[in-house]
Parts: sequence; C-alpha cells; structure tokens
Amino acid sequence: MRYFALHLLLWLSFPLTAETITVGLLVTPYQREAYETIFREFTRETGTKIRVIPRSDTDYKEDLPGWLAGNRTPDVLYWQGSNRLFQFVAKGQIHALDDLWKEEKLDEKLSHVKNVVEYEGSVYGIPYSYYHWGLYYNRSLINPIGGPAATWQELLQQCKILKTKHVHCVALGAKHYWPSAGWFDYLNLRLNGLDFHLKLLDGSTTFADPRVLNVLEHLKHLTDNQYFTPEISQLDWNEVLPLVFRAQAGYTLIGNFAVNSIPEQIKSEIGFAPFPKIHFGQEYEEAPVDIFMIPEISKNKGPAKDFMLFISRADTQTRLNKALGYLPPHRDSQAGEDNFLREGFKLLSNTLGVSQYFDRDTNPAFEKQAVKIITEFLEDGDLKKAVDRLDISRRKSFSL
Repeated sequence: MRYFALHLLLWLSFPLTAETITVGLLVTPYQREAYETIFREFTRETGTKIRVIPRSDTDYKEDLPGWLAGNRTPDVLYWQGSNRLFQFVAKGQIHALDDLWKEEKLDEKLSHVKNVVEYEGSVYGIPYSYYHWGLYYNRSLINPIGGPAATWQELLQQCKILKTKHVHCVALGAKHYWPSAGWFDYLNLRLNGLDFHLKLLDGSTTFADPRVLNVLEHLKHLTDNQYFTPEISQLDWNEVLPLVFRAQAGYTLIGNFAVNSIPEQIKSEIGFAPFPKIHFGQEYEEAPVDIFMIPEISKNKGPAKDFMLFISRADTQTRLNKALGYLPPHRDSQAGEDNFLREGFKLLSNTLGVSQYFDRDTNPAFEKQAVKIITEFLEDGDLKKAVDRLDISRRKSFSL
C-alpha cells in the first residue's frame, strides 16, 4: 500500500476542489445503486467524494470522444478493453498506469486480462468486471448422450445423434448478425490461439491465410450438415433461446447475459459448458472486460489513481460484481452464488487469456461488414465468396 500512501501525501497538497473526482459511467438504471454503494465505500476510506456523470449506452459512446478531447473531461472514465481502449491510447489521450500496476503486483492477480489493457508495453486501464461466454445446453437432451461435449469431435458426434432424433443441435439467432461472430471467435481461438486471433482482427493478417480457411471449414461442416437451426438471420439470439428450454435444440453459444432470459423455474434444466477443445493448450476464452481509465488531461490524477487502486482490489471487485451479476477478474475475488456465475468464474480464473468478442477486438467499420458476411456464410456455405468479401472489407476498413 505504499503507492496509496504516497498519493495520499501528494493529495494533501492539492486545492480543496481535488476532494471530489468526477467519474463518467455507462450505466443502466438497475446498475446505478451497485456503483453508488461502491463509490460511497471509496469516500469513507479516502475522504474523496465521487460525482457520477451517468450516461446510457448510446449517449456515453457519443460523449466519450469529446470528453477525451477536453470538453468537461471527467477524472475517471468507464470503458471497454482491447481495441476500443487502444484507439484512444494511440492518440495519447489515456494516462499510463504502469507504476500502479507494478507497485500493486497486479501481474499476479490480473495476468489473464492484462492483454486487454496493455498497449506497446504499457498498461492503460484497470479491469474490474467481465462475463463469460460458452455453450448453454438442455440437460435432458445432452446428458443422455454423454453430457456436454468436451471436444470438437464429441460435439459433432452429438450433433449427428440429435439430428437423427429430429432435434436441432445448435440454436443460433443472428438477426442482427453479431451472434454469428461468437462461433468464428471461438473456433479461431481454439485452432490458432489468442495472438493470431487478435492480429487477424486488427487487420494485419489476411483472411485468405490457410489458418483462417481452416476456421471457416470447421464452420462450413456445421452448415453443410444442417446442425444450426434454419433461417438463422430471421430470429434474434433471445428468440431462439426457448428452443433450448423446450428441448427442441441441444445447445446455444451465447454470453452469460442470456441467463436473465431463462425462466427461474427451468434454470435447473439448463447447464453451462466451455466451448469444446480442439488443440489442447489453446484454452483461451471469450470474456468482454469492463475497465476504468484516466484521461491524460485529468486534473486530479492523484485521487483518480487512488480510485484505480481501490477498484483493482479483490474485495471491491467481489462486492461490485455480486451486485451487478457479473464476474470479478481479480484472481483472489469471489463469484456470486448463482451457479452459472460460479461456473464462469472457475472457467475464466484458469484461462490462459481472453478475447473481447469480435466487435470489441476490431474496428467498427470492419465489424459492421464482417459479422454480416459471416452470418451469410453460415447460411450459404460459400467459402470463397466469404473469404473474398472479408478480405476486401479488411483492406478497406483498415486503409490497407
């Protein structure tokens, strides 16, 4: 805690206005009290008050660039890891936190999520919350045929069995395209690893690479054998969930936010499993990470860093995420009582690293086109057309 004590001494030399910091927060109404409770705890510990600047999702994303450019800039900002953070880091708009990270030995507790806040060797944010992705399945369908598939070959075998029973293997609703990207992400992570996946999504690798073709071939196998529900672009992700509840589909690949859509009386009938292994040693997971960061032009960096220290702690992350219904990334923290959260916590605590989901790991222009192309590929199975379109979009979106 030497870092905290040092900044407390520095803070004493600040003017009285430094006793309040402003925090920009993307928040829904039901989340507000969870954050307010944690912010009051920070005030009790440090004496520093927090003035929250709350915004909805759309409004926050519209205001953030202006804040970072100097328009009434908050001292601390909520944001999301990976490319969404790095686009502002590259412009010199985010303050580096290497001193805090090293002093608090956060490599020991947050190493599995460090990649989402590290840019060119420096750290620019504190991960404080995330949620897991994986396969949610109907126990009555899957348990009698061996339980949740641990490997890709086991999944394919189960799909074959379910098809003979006139049951869909995988429910996929991609009316808004993005759910299809989860299948691409996970197969790329399992086949090629996290480093290659991130290089592909930052535009530096062609989609004509044989490793990408291998990913698409795996997807094509599912499509060619009709293992997905039909007309995937006609329904949204939440509209196909009831197919799993009603034993009309075995699996769906989705984030844990979907649990809120499972009726309480049937939650015990739904299980969770990690995405199947293909190459052992490639156990990377999809886990969008929320972070706090400090704008470079913040005038209250001392107390702002005290807040970052506070939010990096295991006890703080435990309390906040239990209230939010998400997971704390700190390895010494604890998950909530919900079984799905406990399964997710165990999964992510042992992973080698995490990706952020397709949209957060690439630029918006490419994501908008790519998720549509992937969805159409899952419908028509035309591999050459998909590769050509993805690579044309990559070159255009990244100005290559």
